[in-house]
Amino acid sequence: MHATSPLTQRQLIWLDADQSLGLDAHARFADLGWDVQVFDRLQTAVASLPRAQAIVLRLDQGVERLRQLNQGLSAQGLELPIICRVGFYVAAQIATTKFELRLCALGARATSPNYAFYQ
Repeated sequence: MHATSPLTQRQLIWLDADQSLGLDAHARFADLGWDVQVFDRLQTAVASLPRAQAIVLRLDQGVERLRQLNQGLSAQGLELPIICRVGFYVAAQIATTKFELRLCALGARATSPNYAFYQ
């Protein structure tokens, strides 16, 4: 039994080209009141952005996908929290290029003020 009814579920966009979301994770999110929509490319997720309350984005080779996502949100006049999942390569790149990442976050702050980076 889910903790919330479908009418009160919030939509979460899971945007990850490398790793889909397993059934157990889907069930845990649903128990917390989240309806997770899984996409492997930003182009396929664009139509669902207006209904979302948050986005989980995997950064695999740098911050380019984050820039593209912010452009897509801006084009639709949306402001959504973005939770960034990063792999080892990106974590190392972030650690060595914090200045570039800060500039990216500052430039995108007008459309998405909430950034969180997790490995």
